[in-house]
Amino acid sequence: MKNVGAIALLLGAIAGSVACGSKNEVDAAQAESAELAGRARLLASRVAAAASDSTNAPLAKWWLPVELREVSGLALTADGRLLAHNDEQGKVYVMDPRRGVLL
Repeated sequence: MKNVGAIALLLGAIAGSVACGSKNEVDAAQAESAELAGRARLLASRVAAAASDSTNAPLAKWWLPVELREVSGLALTADGRLLAHNDEQGKVYVMDPRRGVLL
């Protein structure tokens, strides 16, 4: 019975420490989600404004991740994904153009 109590105490301590770490992860995920939602809203408003404006101003700009520092080609798929490839590595990356993140 002593072992059961010790194991329960140990599991409780582990659960407590994991819960603290997961709260930070949840907070970070929520912050990222809010940022991405904001990007999507901004792009939607710029697309709407571009339909009535002929200044040829860019609709959106994103900082690309390190994997895409040298893009050789871009393609937009029918379902709205953006494909980017890099001749150096021969990889094709899929990006969500509304949020500016790799999928």
